[in-house]
Amino acid sequence: MRIHLNHAGASLSSPETLAAIVGHLHAEVTLGPYEAAVAAADAAELLYAEAARLIDASPDEIAWCDSGSRAWATAIDAFGWSPGDRIIVSRLDYGGSLASLRAAAVRSGAVIEVGPCDDDGRLVLDELEGVLDGGPRAVAVTHAAAHCGTTNDVAGIGRLTRAAGVQFLVDAAQSVGQMPVSVAEIDCDALTTTGRKWLRGPRGSGFLYLRGATTAHLSPSWADASSSRFPGARRFELWERSQAVAIGLGVALAQLNVAIARDEAPFDRIQRLARRCREGLATLPEVTVWGPRDPTSAIVGFTVDGRAPGEVLARCAAADITIWVMESTAAPHNFADRGATEVCRVAAHLTNSEDDIDEFLALIAGLKPDG
Repeated sequence: MRIHLNHAGASLSSPETLAAIVGHLHAEVTLGPYEAAVAAADAAELLYAEAARLIDASPDEIAWCDSGSRAWATAIDAFGWSPGDRIIVSRLDYGGSLASLRAAAVRSGAVIEVGPCDDDGRLVLDELEGVLDGGPRAVAVTHAAAHCGTTNDVAGIGRLTRAAGVQFLVDAAQSVGQMPVSVAEIDCDALTTTGRKWLRGPRGSGFLYLRGATTAHLSPSWADASSSRFPGARRFELWERSQAVAIGLGVALAQLNVAIARDEAPFDRIQRLARRCREGLATLPEVTVWGPRDPTSAIVGFTVDGRAPGEVLARCAAADITIWVMESTAAPHNFADRGATEVCRVAAHLTNSEDDIDEFLALIAGLKPDG
């Protein structure tokens, strides 16, 4: 059986999620898509309540999006930047998120600035406080790096931005679902994530959180039927969407919330698997593990001396082990700091076991540079 260790790219949905998606698609071809949507109205609403429950928000602060990228781009577009607005980012931020920010800056005349960061790319809070005194419009950062175990202290950043009256946007595509994330604790104005990664939802799904107390005045730059129907975050939704995918995401979110409520400590288990993987790789003299000494994310980045990341990926695939290779676009600032262009990535989830990690480690241990 294949060992899937690419959950940071796209996780494996549960049988129940798959059944919900397929069941709705079947209803669409038997009843008709509009009629099936009416019949499944309650099921389609599940995602709002469950997403809110997961991140400690209100359901009316949640908007459905067809991907994490769409959610982030929607959030960026919503804030209506002006010429000279300064937006502070970090050196570990995801390349796609930076691309949306840069596009908005080109259109509006806003300015993107890299804030004070440590050697791992994280914003340094003591120094950031001084930057915020200088009057930037916003801080917009990635919570968990896509290529290694580094995370920004978003709760600490949130305390500083709120005190300074600076808006705060968080790309949480690689954190929601693998670690506790509470918007009440982070105190951010916007947060986005995707369904296909740690939430174990379907591809083509995600959601946007907009803090009602500070974003009620924002409006989408386009108009759609939903814009006038919903006063909350859902005013940023498009009316047309895949109801099957929306229903599937709701089921996936509900399952994760049930696991958390049952005190199964799913986040602790994910971290234990990551720690086993990271520590095992660190014992191999030919392996370099990326990230800080105190990683808080389950994502493990590594390279093998004398082996190109693509070759490591292929050797793992031949052994029915799925990992991934991240290119420099995943975090352009951080890769440039390291003088690297690629890194292997491993990301275990609740569907994995310690035996899975050990089998992966045994394979990597056999990849000698002269192999």
